Amino acid sequence: MGQQQLLLIILVTVIIGIATIVAINTMQASHDAAIEDAIRQDILQAHAMAQGFYTKPAMLGGGDRSFTQLTLRDLSLPEENENAGYSLDEISANGFNIVAESHVGFTVTAAITAGSDEIVWTVSDSEE
Repeated sequence: MGQQQLLLIILVTVIIGIATIVAINTMQASHDAAIEDAIRQDILQAHAMAQGFYTKPAMLGGGDRSFTQLTLRDLSLPEENENAGYSLDEISANGFNIVAESHVGFTVTAAITAGSDEIVWTVSDSEE
């Protein structure tokens, strides 16, 4: 009877160990998804600010129908926050990219064009 109980204890320990590993992996995936959602929200807010900048006359601090003078400050987007580090890329008169490098190892790129409510999203691992 002692050997059977020892086997049962080992079996329960293995099952609990596997369940713990699965729970940790699930929590990590949920955490990464929450960070990606937060980055997307930051970019959506920046998109709204960008459209305002684009239509505002230069005399009032806007772009006067151009994104060429656009900065992160104009978008009320910090260079870095708890979600990611942000930068602007490929700035032209009609569009630009916001690149967000997350602190957990992936990059989100959002292509924004003038007068469009649509954003082209690209998510990639930083290891690529």
